[in-house]
Amino acid sequence: MDFAGIIPLQAFPSWAVLGAYAPKTAHKQVASPPQAGMPPTATYSWFQVIDMADFLGTGWKFPIRVNGRGGLSYVSGADSVAEAIWIILSTPPNSRIMEPHFGCGIHNYVFAPNNANTVAAISQEVRRALLRWEPRIDVLDVRVESPEESPNTLFIHVDYRIRANNAFHNLVYPFYINE
Repeated sequence: MDFAGIIPLQAFPSWAVLGAYAPKTAHKQVASPPQAGMPPTATYSWFQVIDMADFLGTGWKFPIRVNGRGGLSYVSGADSVAEAIWIILSTPPNSRIMEPHFGCGIHNYVFAPNNANTVAAISQEVRRALLRWEPRIDVLDVRVESPEESPNTLFIHVDYRIRANNAFHNLVYPFYINE
């Protein structure tokens, strides 16, 4: 049996193996190689290394498009998470028939004035939507800024950490009000 790509369970702290982020398919019972002082027929728990793109998922690229070979374009890993965040922010609630609560309530503020109350409400709506609909991330910060040269544009800065690998990322979503 080939043990390449398999790491013994003892090499990881208990939170890495027993945590909520490790899929059940990651654990694999295999016969261990004979070790000094152990019977060769004993079995031990081993942890198989998972590619992060497989763990974070692969899905259709947004917007859906055909690639150069005539198939659909796909996205995986951290790009999949960023596109999921973009989809959540760009989808108003009640726009999906089978999932009416999906989306972000920032679209209720399209005709709102550009003031501190609107900025705070949009920031809260973004944080609430991401906490509910994107379980692969921890939302670290949501900032809403309005550039002086374009008072009808709000830039929503989302700082987040991907839970699977603790990688920090950010996304800037433009939102237009009072057009």
